[in-house]
Amino acid sequence: MMHTAESVRAHLESQLENEALPDAVLEVFRREAGKPFTKRILAKLPGGEDAWRISQVANMTSIATADYIRTQGNEGHSFLVAYAIKNIEIDPAFLEESNARHYSARIARNAKRREAMASLELRDKLARALNEVSVAFLELERTKREVESLTEYGGPFESFRFSWEKVAGLKP
Repeated sequence: MMHTAESVRAHLESQLENEALPDAVLEVFRREAGKPFTKRILAKLPGGEDAWRISQVANMTSIATADYIRTQGNEGHSFLVAYAIKNIEIDPAFLEESNARHYSARIARNAKRREAMASLELRDKLARALNEVSVAFLELERTKREVESLTEYGGPFESFRFSWEKVAGLKP
């Protein structure tokens, strides 16, 4: 695949992180601020009780989407709620500060992506570099196959196969 400034822009756009769910969770915590944290909060979160779970491990309480638990963190969301497992008060400031990846860091990452999306020069530069890497990998694969054919069983360099691979940097 040949990369272009447009394909780089499209990929950056696909990598923009969803702001809706974390912001909705924070909004629920703001509405419920100061109240005791109980499983009743799950019904107020986007998707309701079926979509969320409470986890209490090592003196930490978290809420996580069912997708997060099902995929062991590869999909979905998890939010640290408190460094406690009893007598927890809903604290939106703690939620926002302790889950920077969903809030301040996400905003910064998305800003960087949007900045790159806006720069044709940067996107074009990355597209050229990606194309050069693709060509280099294809050439590497071709030359690896050539070394393998010359050092294969019955070939002129078979008894030295591993030393040639080492010399070529193909093996450590």
